[in-house]
Amino acid sequence: MVAKTSPFVFALALALNVSQSLHSQSGPSGPDRVIVHNGCKGQNASFFFSYINIYRDEVLSPRLLSQGDTTIRGDYIIATSQPVIIIFSADFTPYPVYAEPGDTINVSCHKDRPRYTFTGNRNRDELNFLVRMEKQFGFTFPDLGGLRMTNQLDLANYADSNRKKFEEKDIYLRRNADSLKLSPEYVNTISTLLKYRYVNNLLRPYFTKQSSQFEWVKIPKTYDEKLQEILLHTKVGEREFWSSQLFSLVVNYNRFLAKDSLIKYPNREFEVLFESAEKHFEGIAKDYILLKLIKEFHNKGIKDMTTYVQRYKSMAHRADFANYVDALLIKINEDLPKAALATELKNTKGQSITFDHIIQQNQGRIIYIDFWASWCGPCIQEMPGAKSLEEKLIKEPVSFVYISIDRSNDLWLKAIDKHQLNCEKCEHYVLDDKSELAKYFTIPPIPCYLLVDKSGKVAASNAPRPSDPVLMEKVRGMLK
Repeated sequence: MVAKTSPFVFALALALNVSQSLHSQSGPSGPDRVIVHNGCKGQNASFFFSYINIYRDEVLSPRLLSQGDTTIRGDYIIATSQPVIIIFSADFTPYPVYAEPGDTINVSCHKDRPRYTFTGNRNRDELNFLVRMEKQFGFTFPDLGGLRMTNQLDLANYADSNRKKFEEKDIYLRRNADSLKLSPEYVNTISTLLKYRYVNNLLRPYFTKQSSQFEWVKIPKTYDEKLQEILLHTKVGEREFWSSQLFSLVVNYNRFLAKDSLIKYPNREFEVLFESAEKHFEGIAKDYILLKLIKEFHNKGIKDMTTYVQRYKSMAHRADFANYVDALLIKINEDLPKAALATELKNTKGQSITFDHIIQQNQGRIIYIDFWASWCGPCIQEMPGAKSLEEKLIKEPVSFVYISIDRSNDLWLKAIDKHQLNCEKCEHYVLDDKSELAKYFTIPPIPCYLLVDKSGKVAASNAPRPSDPVLMEKVRGMLK
């Protein structure tokens, strides 16, 4: 059902298997965790950060707070056997840090920028280098990510622009390596991450959804051939780990391999991609791709999803991955527990209401639920997308329910006004993040989004974000 396999797939799978054993034997010493230590004092002691865990969930830390001049010196433990990129945030400015298991990161806060600096049990300049790169060239967000994919876009120029951005970052890294005493291993790791992002950007035309403005069949053959050549020479080093860049790369490369079948069978996306991953990938690469597919489609009404899950469990190399997908299925096959339904929330007037009553008063309507907080940067970044969605669905039976986990009513109410969330069909409530409802949906981390169908059943416990075009497709399908 897919194009002939590129040798890159086999080289990637082999290198991954080798690198996994090398990492377990000669990786950094210490426990399988990274410690984030709040070393801030006074008013600037409040911060939060996010990272991607091994199951590809975005995890946001609880906010570390201080009272007066006495800092609550809490340590936050990230359980991980793999290196991670941690994104600290302040005023919508990202502060990325690369960390390995066994690292301790001490966070210092400042009134002026940079808001945070980092020290720890290894080279201070390595801990702060990605912040330098962020300021100079950007690191956290994909290059040229704001470009809209249309058939009028000059793909040759797009490819050349991405190449130049990759090269200028890589040159900056190597030029500063000696003066900052960056280890060869660190330089190699960051350079590899930059390469993965570059290649993943080149794959973007193939994982962009088909539309009237953009069609895969119109991608020039020269672009396809050049991308194949670059993929063929993209190697995985001995210090490899499953960063978000590499994970996205293999997921999108699978879509690239399946592009012809996706055009031929547009209504069988899950099945096509599942079979492509089975056919073209091995080892942990296949594990991750299939895990991503099941996470994305498990609550979208796929016929025989249970059968696909059993196939995955029979071939998965890691028992914890199999247990993870089991937990996903349990949630979509069960009713909400009574304790979760009976959880009380408060509206903007301070009145109490149960979650069950919120569902009941919207019976016959689709409900899009947004778990957020005034201090959550990624939540706020999605608000323009939410407003756009509200405008597009203004005549449809769709309600928008915003549930905040703010502990300060004043900050919560001010954020509602500041971000103009008072639409006609919007409802606002505040929730105790230690309540049974929060525990059931594992809140935090936030943002988290739910879709509830017209009958009051949770149709998607991990719904797409407002900015994701897939959400509109999902809602339109539920309206039929």
